[in-house]
Amino acid sequence: MKRRRLASSALAMAAVLAAAASCNKRSEHIPAIMNMPQPGRAVCMAFSPDGRTLASGGNEGIWIWDAETGVELKALKGYNCSSLAYSPDSRTLAAVAGTDENNRTVMLIDTATGKVKPVETIDPPVHLVAYSPDGKMIASDSGKNAGGMFTIRLWDAETGAPLRDIGEINSIGEKLIFSPDSERLVSLHRFPTPATNETTERAYYLITWDVETGGKRFEPPPFRYMGWWRGDSAVYSPNGQRLALAGGSEIGLFDAYNAELVQKMHRHEYPADVVTMAYSPNNSFLASGDNDGNIHLWDAYTGKHLKELKAYNGTVSEMAFSPDGTKLGCVNHFGHVWVWDLKTMEMKQ
Repeated sequence: MKRRRLASSALAMAAVLAAAASCNKRSEHIPAIMNMPQPGRAVCMAFSPDGRTLASGGNEGIWIWDAETGVELKALKGYNCSSLAYSPDSRTLAAVAGTDENNRTVMLIDTATGKVKPVETIDPPVHLVAYSPDGKMIASDSGKNAGGMFTIRLWDAETGAPLRDIGEINSIGEKLIFSPDSERLVSLHRFPTPATNETTERAYYLITWDVETGGKRFEPPPFRYMGWWRGDSAVYSPNGQRLALAGGSEIGLFDAYNAELVQKMHRHEYPADVVTMAYSPNNSFLASGDNDGNIHLWDAYTGKHLKELKAYNGTVSEMAFSPDGTKLGCVNHFGHVWVWDLKTMEMKQ
């Protein structure tokens, strides 16, 4: 069955690549195949691993939608949510949420019933969550320990009980990513340093932690990129080879091992700032969204611009590719959830 799913995913991605090679015509506005209104401001989203549903969250609750039709399946209202992650079997949705942004903790939601599994509360700030590929653990950022340092907390995915804290960092995390074997956890952190001429230099750090011991396994040199202070974003490629950083309207692709700049891309128009990015599951495409509702698709290897989409108005809060890479979803600050079908687009790599 696993081989059959992999073959199906490979065929689906082949269809996307075939469509991408068919034409280089650029469209200024490509309608989404789905537009689901979510009350309040939407700030996070995730596709389920089985591709059947997608979840979105914001300052008024958490919603689960049918990924093919856009029909609302579940609504958990009254929560302020900042991060979402599905379990590998798609049966559980982990969320960082609370009644307001000051008391968020990790929640485990049964996707079939919508019931919330209780977990132990932790001191704020908490805003990130990640599910291990083996389905046994959940990772979240945590508040400061007795030494004044931020830590990463590991939770038992079945019971919701805390397992242990790992790492000590003097900056809140930007991303948490498990390795495919669930033995390592990569955290991305940002440390601003003084600069001049109305710009701020952002130094990003990638740290690979041993999940069992909590010790550092690998830490490359810091990634430095000059950009306007209003817009910055970072995303780690699924294969671990690239780190994309955005400063203002520009994007830089870096080698994840030595922090060297490999490619620079510019298509977002000033004064729009790139605020979110997403890699496709097969590492081929990079999507970037700005605070003026524009989304651009890129060849993640060459940096070539492929297509421009428009999420109407407002900041694009977060984006995600479907597990087979054939759909791109996004949420924005005006409470909309959009999905585009990449198989129908004409892009040229």
